[in-house]
Amino acid sequence: MLLRMASHQNISERPRHRQGIARGATLRSMGGFARQGGIMTVSATVASAPPSQTVSLHNYPLLAGGYFSLAFAVLQVSGIWWSASAIRYLGGPAKLSIDRPITYAVLCLVVAAGVALFGLYALSGAGKIRRLPLLRTGLITVTSIYLLRGLLAIPQIPVVLKHPDLMRFLVFSVISLVVGALYLAGAMYLYRYGRPGEAPSSRLLLARL
Repeated sequence: MLLRMASHQNISERPRHRQGIARGATLRSMGGFARQGGIMTVSATVASAPPSQTVSLHNYPLLAGGYFSLAFAVLQVSGIWWSASAIRYLGGPAKLSIDRPITYAVLCLVVAAGVALFGLYALSGAGKIRRLPLLRTGLITVTSIYLLRGLLAIPQIPVVLKHPDLMRFLVFSVISLVVGALYLAGAMYLYRYGRPGEAPSSRLLLARL
């Protein structure tokens, strides 16, 4: 009688034991899926992260525009010692250089200082010197000045066609237009990628995210 009861009890406990094993396997599989899901989430996050960007070491348009501005500033200073005929040929105030030479010299120095500042802002944007205040605003201002000066070529073209001896003034305008285009290209490069050696623009990163 006792043997029958014991055997009956063992038979009734077997389904419970099997259910416990099944539950344990289910929990283990769920934990595995959870871990796999976490790994997949991390992998997806890493895959979706934007790749690090390498900014070019040189902003060539700003370098070209900056060096031109500095060279023009030196040329402007040298104009203090030019003859009246040379000043007149290049469109400068020849009469002022004769009547009031000190005023003319001060004017040359002021113009040279302004153009040199244009060059320094370009070199700052290109990463050659430290970052100047209001860098992008300054570059936009310089770009506008050069482009507006270069646009004088439009009304000068019909004049030059009638008076070919005035071709030099059209050449000056075209040079200003080219330099303004260099500043514009360099400013756009700076806005998109930042200064060489610095992190890219945060606006670009947000757009890519």
